[in-house]
Amino acid sequence: MKMTAKTLIWMLIFVITAYDCYFTARHAKLFLASEINPLARFIFAHWGLIATLGFRLCVSAFALWAASRPVRPARLVTPIWAVAHLYLATVYCIIWELPPY
Repeated sequence: MKMTAKTLIWMLIFVITAYDCYFTARHAKLFLASEINPLARFIFAHWGLIATLGFRLCVSAFALWAASRPVRPARLVTPIWAVAHLYLATVYCIIWELPPY
């Protein structure tokens, strides 16, 4: 399999998504107080943790699918998601305590 920059970026996005899911599961009691996404808050409040994690993973999978479509706007999906997830990783590194690995 040929590794392209786009493949590596999406691998990084899914690693950050996985950590975000881990963090959500570990700190579920603080989720409603700390989450800023209103749709994620609604899903968590009404259907719980598993539905919230499933939503997060499905949205990421849809973004990957959308980024691979052969239309011009699809070129914007990968850079936008990369910037958003790098911001999320920065927030986790600066604000939250990371587990010692």
